[in-house]
Amino acid sequence: MKRRQRIDSATAAVKVMASEAKGEVLPPEHNPLPEAAMPFWRAIARGRAREEWEEAPALLSTAASLAWTQWQIAEARGYIDGSKPIPDGVKAAAILSRLIDLQRLEMAYLRTLQQHARGAQGEARDVAKRRAATREIADSNPLDDDLLARPSAFN
Repeated sequence: MKRRQRIDSATAAVKVMASEAKGEVLPPEHNPLPEAAMPFWRAIARGRAREEWEEAPALLSTAASLAWTQWQIAEARGYIDGSKPIPDGVKAAAILSRLIDLQRLEMAYLRTLQQHARGAQGEARDVAKRRAATREIADSNPLDDDLLARPSAFN
């Protein structure tokens, strides 16, 4: 197994910034999502660095399925709590049964994504440290440090 590069190196920081410049991770073309499911997709995709998604492209499909399932759960909850009218001919018991099935499916997708994360990325404590460092690098503005030359206002 190839050794992972340290995230606190300058090379890793450049790699993270270059990855962030590519834009957001999108669902795979073979597993499209409706626009209503995209907020769920974005929340899932932000959970990992782009490099982690690119290392295991098959997980993108699982993540897309998870986003679709979470969207369907939100829809079903709307019918149950009364914020959305139940369609004609559909019984509340059928919606509740479907909700339970969707929640089981959601848990399976979550387990799949987490199990692979541990297998591919290592222990959770190490992954959390790498992700926090990656987030810090991605959120920082390189122009805020004093390492780059700037024009001076002094004459």
